[in-house]
Amino acid sequence: MSSPLLDISRVALRFGGVTAVSDVSFSVARGALNAIIGPNGAGKTSLLNCISGVYRPQQGRIVFDGRDITHLGPAHRTRLGIARTFQNIALFRGMTVLDNLLIGRHVHQKTGILAGGVYWGRGQKEEIRERERVEEIIDFLEIQPWRKQVVHTLAYGLQKRVELGRALALDPRLLLLDEPMAGMNAEEKEDMARYILDINEERGTTVIMIEHDMGVVMDLSHRVVVLNFGQKIADGAPEEVQSNSEVQAAYLGGQAA
Repeated sequence: MSSPLLDISRVALRFGGVTAVSDVSFSVARGALNAIIGPNGAGKTSLLNCISGVYRPQQGRIVFDGRDITHLGPAHRTRLGIARTFQNIALFRGMTVLDNLLIGRHVHQKTGILAGGVYWGRGQKEEIRERERVEEIIDFLEIQPWRKQVVHTLAYGLQKRVELGRALALDPRLLLLDEPMAGMNAEEKEDMARYILDINEERGTTVIMIEHDMGVVMDLSHRVVVLNFGQKIADGAPEEVQSNSEVQAAYLGGQAA
């Protein structure tokens, strides 16, 4: 049995006297599509921020592909192959779709300033490769008609798709999705679910998503971790979690999203 791609061990995160995440442990298998769910304020985004390096936990270890990354910053984790989207869209709103995705490729650019300045040198060849990769992502997400459009002029659902594209441009081994379907209508959710499934199954990318739509979670996820008040209360297959009495109590206790 292969080692997990991600291993979270007894992670705790506090802000002053407030505990956002308390002694949480779980692992994510290579190639899995897992979900983190829980009522509002359960600590889901805080935990995702610990994985991506935005927050540094006061306790515990985070191991990615056998390497302890607990004390590494976000940029270092990105270079190792961890990418994410955000609950609130974090695109460069004054730039085009194409330019936003090209920015996502910067981590893969290896040509120095001197080589890049030679018109027919390595710099131009590298730029052509990066553009080809971005165009492939644009085709995959079916956003060709908007590739030259400024992001802030796009409909909300399309902006969410562009943000997913920018994360894919990093060629992640682990993709963290923070509420990828929030604010979408039924048709947009159906499209996004299809893209996420294809990213996982066809591209082989390991995915962790925070999502409030239980139908989506149960349909897509291999495993589900449930948080409540910063603590893990369940971890298992979707059908196990759905029938867990503690999970049902957390959602029926007036806090369900």
